[in-house]
Amino acid sequence: MLYDNQYIEIRHKKGLIRINRLVNQNDNDYNKLYQIAEYFADKGSVVELAPKMSRSSNFEYESLYYDLIGTKYEGKCPDLRIDGLWYEHEGFVTDNPKTAFRNMLNHGLKQSSRIIINRPNLTDAFMKRIIKQRVKDGHDIDEVWIMDDNSIIPLYKKSEEWYFTPPSGNESVVISYGIVIAKILQFLILSRWK
Repeated sequence: MLYDNQYIEIRHKKGLIRINRLVNQNDNDYNKLYQIAEYFADKGSVVELAPKMSRSSNFEYESLYYDLIGTKYEGKCPDLRIDGLWYEHEGFVTDNPKTAFRNMLNHGLKQSSRIIINRPNLTDAFMKRIIKQRVKDGHDIDEVWIMDDNSIIPLYKKSEEWYFTPPSGNESVVISYGIVIAKILQFLILSRWK
């Protein structure tokens, strides 16, 4: 872990924002990253802003990204660590929202399985369908958050889904916990009335 003198620490409401001294506060996405940090710190999280790939010669990858070593993300430099988990922020510049969404997923998921993306002009249902299809196709996606001008909302969290492969074939099925619980309750209620 890095020494405290390598961070600028800012108490923010219930949480803490830690900015690595190698972070260039003049980068074009710094304000967006800081806005993300404020959002999660408001909720009580510890958020660390990490430096970009183009870094000074005194940068030691192992000292900051030690928990990525030995994973498929070794050598990558995600933007932020929120409560010990790495996240990548992705924005877009195209006018085509489907292309923007695809590019944000493709680029972000190379850095981390948890991404925060700027909201494209697409419905949540469409974006969730694409994400679930990618998960079904074997992509490693743990969380996708959507960032608007005023808020950041969770769009997809793997921890809130239940995945299983039926014994009959290769087809994966996603069942939400709510449906499973409802089916169990329905079975218990019906079995009691028999």
